[in-house]
Amino acid sequence: MKNGGDSYNNDKTRRIPFFSSMFRKVYLALPKSESFDVSMMMLSCGFFGVIRLAGEHTFVSILGWEESHKMTRECPSYCAPIVHSIFLCLCLAELLSVEKYVPTSKMKDAPLWWQQTATACLQFCTGYMIYDSLFIVRDKVRFNESLKPADYMFIGHHLATTLYMSSVRRLGAGHSSAMMLMLLGEFTNPLQSVFTVVRYAVQMEPQRQLWHTLLPFCELIYALFYAVFRTFLGPFAMAHITYHLIFTKQGRTNIPIFATLCYLIMGWGVLIGSIGWTMEAIEMARDGWTVKYDSSYDYGPAYKL
Repeated sequence: MKNGGDSYNNDKTRRIPFFSSMFRKVYLALPKSESFDVSMMMLSCGFFGVIRLAGEHTFVSILGWEESHKMTRECPSYCAPIVHSIFLCLCLAELLSVEKYVPTSKMKDAPLWWQQTATACLQFCTGYMIYDSLFIVRDKVRFNESLKPADYMFIGHHLATTLYMSSVRRLGAGHSSAMMLMLLGEFTNPLQSVFTVVRYAVQMEPQRQLWHTLLPFCELIYALFYAVFRTFLGPFAMAHITYHLIFTKQGRTNIPIFATLCYLIMGWGVLIGSIGWTMEAIEMARDGWTVKYDSSYDYGPAYKL
């Protein structure tokens, strides 16, 4: 990594933003590979595995949910996404706010601290994608089930995301486009994860009033944010990235044509693949305080108590 000589880096009266500093310190403390470093990625993968196991213990041993029930098995999988998305989005927001956003810019043009933190974020997110893919397979083996189409879809998404983030690191350019898509894609993840846990909780613990009180708020807030992000912000950001990749000299110079095609397919593919969830979010937002997933909602035979 090279120092871009940015004024932000030279001005000693200014400090590196808090979450960026935190990510950078962890990243710098890890042993590095001289070729393609994956230290932060490995740490991230293990970190989220621990959170997942802690979540499984919480729902079964503390909340007392039936271990074999499908909702009990699924809820711990939403613990790691909440932690991942909150910390990742806070750091990405800081990074994207202090440097001019150009989707096809080169990494070396940014200050050294920014390069280090951006690399840490890319590895942090890659580690999460690997963790989640491994635990999807682990749970299927653990409960003697076969992978379903939804499982293949999630693993495919994680593979595409990993390829995107790893390739921009290898190219030394296009990282800003990946970071913007990560920010917009992960921003609603905590809301969606909390909402899912709460709507399952009203089924598992129908007598606990807390879940029934939280559900309308969680459902409406998630629906509003998801609808806005997937209907407007996500497509606008992807259109902006598409323009820079195809119609600017910088984009055509910094990003090989094959990589451009892959990025466009992966970026637009994720948005198209989320249309079903987007339409549902719009519907729930229109319904306002009328809850869709109340305690009487039928999730199908696999979720019967």
